[in-house]
Amino acid sequence: MHVIGYCRRSTEERPTTLEGQAVALRAWATAAGHDLELVSETVSGGVEPEDRPVLSGALDRLAAASDGVLVVTTADRVARTHAIHRLDYYGDREGWQLVVLDALDRRDDPEARLLHGIRVSVAEYERALIGRRTRAGLERRRAAGVRLGRPRRCPDDVLARVLQLRAGGARLVDIAAALNADGVPTPGGGARWWPSHVSRLLATQDATRGQ
Repeated sequence: MHVIGYCRRSTEERPTTLEGQAVALRAWATAAGHDLELVSETVSGGVEPEDRPVLSGALDRLAAASDGVLVVTTADRVARTHAIHRLDYYGDREGWQLVVLDALDRRDDPEARLLHGIRVSVAEYERALIGRRTRAGLERRRAAGVRLGRPRRCPDDVLARVLQLRAGGARLVDIAAALNADGVPTPGGGARWWPSHVSRLLATQDATRGQ
């Protein structure tokens, strides 16, 4: 079994943050009898998992192994709440699993699990309200003809191909696979397209107009 321990700190946190995570991950691996590949990076928690160079590479290796574990100390080190479900989906499809040590520590404590669940639900609710207000504001600006966001980094021919495939009924995962097969780099210059890359591209203003 290929076991990868992932450590992350934000640019505002001290380097010792990584050291503390590494100690916890090594202790878990030793107790469980696993050999551990330990990786770390400094990146904001707001960056999607697929857009983090170190984490994305780890996900690629786990997908290739088809039998592995990605272990982190807490869920927020690997992804925001909405992206955790996406990682679980990748793992189910590719044959690996995500292990969160903090969740393991809580699993035998009903009260702690309840409080954790409440905190997660409240956080999701707050993000949903913020998202709804943000989308409404963006729609008003878009309707007024204002170009939103940073300039698009995806070439016109790639966008046109994605739109054509989508119009033909292709799923996000199918579009990503087709681009990967042809060696097309992601808009950020990465080597591997994920369905989330395609989803974000289709949500851009240019793609909406093209559809």
